Amino acid sequence: MTPDLSDPRRPYPNRPIRDDCSAAVLDEAVLSLQLLRAPMLYGDAGNELHALASLRAEIDARIPGVVAAARDQYITWSTIARQLGLTTSQARQRYQGEAPRHR
Repeated sequence: MTPDLSDPRRPYPNRPIRDDCSAAVLDEAVLSLQLLRAPMLYGDAGNELHALASLRAEIDARIPGVVAAARDQYITWSTIARQLGLTTSQARQRYQGEAPRHR
């Protein structure tokens, strides 16, 4: 079932989704970073790899803070784990020290 994208009250999906929307956003981010860092090397696979790796590193650095904010908003460990593609136990082990403690 495709969500009604015209409804701003729709919930976010309960798991990560790879789709045309995600691909378009990533393509734009990769292009932007390539043009900011090495514009004359646009089209070079090394430049694209650098952009992808840099974006992944940025995402990895941000996740602990977002997990802490999610816990502060009483989002359950199981919901967080599902979004991260982890088990509840793995999510707790990896991020609990950086997140507020709620029941």
